[in-house]
Amino acid sequence: MAARAKDNAEYLVEQTITKRERELQLVNMGLTSLPDAITGLTRVKRINLGLNELTSLPGELGNLTQLTRFVAAGNRLKSLPFEFENLVNLVELDLSSNEFTKLPSQIADMGQLETLKMAENALDLTSARVLVPTMLARLDFARNRLKIVPRDIGTITTLRELVLSNNELSEFPEEVLGLKNLERLMLSNNTITAVPGEISKLRSLRELSLARCGLSEIPDTVGNLKRLKILILRNNALTELPATLGFLSRCKKLDVEGNELTQLPRQLSGMTALEELYLQHNGLTELPADLGALTSLVTLNVAGNALTALPPAMHACDSLAVLNMDDNPLNPKFEKVFNKGLLALLAHLKKVFARSGARYPSATRSALSSGGGSSSTSRKVTFGSGDDSDASSSRR
Repeated sequence: MAARAKDNAEYLVEQTITKRERELQLVNMGLTSLPDAITGLTRVKRINLGLNELTSLPGELGNLTQLTRFVAAGNRLKSLPFEFENLVNLVELDLSSNEFTKLPSQIADMGQLETLKMAENALDLTSARVLVPTMLARLDFARNRLKIVPRDIGTITTLRELVLSNNELSEFPEEVLGLKNLERLMLSNNTITAVPGEISKLRSLRELSLARCGLSEIPDTVGNLKRLKILILRNNALTELPATLGFLSRCKKLDVEGNELTQLPRQLSGMTALEELYLQHNGLTELPADLGALTSLVTLNVAGNALTALPPAMHACDSLAVLNMDDNPLNPKFEKVFNKGLLALLAHLKKVFARSGARYPSATRSALSSGGGSSSTSRKVTFGSGDDSDASSSRR
């Protein structure tokens, strides 16, 4: 089988040489070694050797100096040949799902490297200094054995994306606090029990994930991350949310599923760009009327709480298309209307609100006067759907 795979690979390489193509794909072919002809591809720019059985790479690959992208994910590699230091034009290097225990030293010479993927290896990185290219924009160390984040990572001021999920971090990596251009920070599935107030230094953050970390609180300073669009805090031990989340006026997704929340701060009404709100599996007995200000809200999941109804002011959330209230002790009258569908429910809430003579909370008045929300009833409605939140984190 291996011999046949190698013969097929030889044929593909010969075709590549003949056509002078710039890309070589030898994916999922059962290769245990590479065909000799590959070293003659001096014009090739992109090579993908993913999902094979390679335990080593030939040093001659270091002669392919025009390479800009090299993928060898899903093999059994433990090291790179010394000659890889010659691949100075590499922009992307993907060595995910291999058997590396340390970062290959050759990477330090790849001055053009922007993306480095080392997810799902056996990296520790505690015993030696880690030298990394200074132009990196994306770094993925997910699913390794990291107990600390090397100090050198904090010097990569060009870094925009850092993925450290599924490691063995017991503290928030303060080394990242100086990464002023960081836009995406993924720390889920570690044992980080506290977040420093200095997280507010990461002013460029657009996505922050701290799911399943054992957090019992979030600092108020998170509200200073004004560019944040996605905040994932699911499956922790949070008993309350900081009122300062209301300052996150650009945030489109908030996921706090699987915590210990019994109430929400009314200031969440300030998150007027919010489109997805996941509150399922907490201990909520009611929602604040101020949530009626969330006129951009499309998905609301409150399954598995102790809610009996929705506040009438939430009829103003007329962009809502997905509402899940499963496993709540709904009031029989409310449940009867609920079962008629989402549009009927919103209409009912509007009537109840009008009859009550109540005024909109100030945040809701502001949202409505600015033209927020949608009055269209022709949109597609999905009613009572299942969990639509981040599938990368399992429910507690």
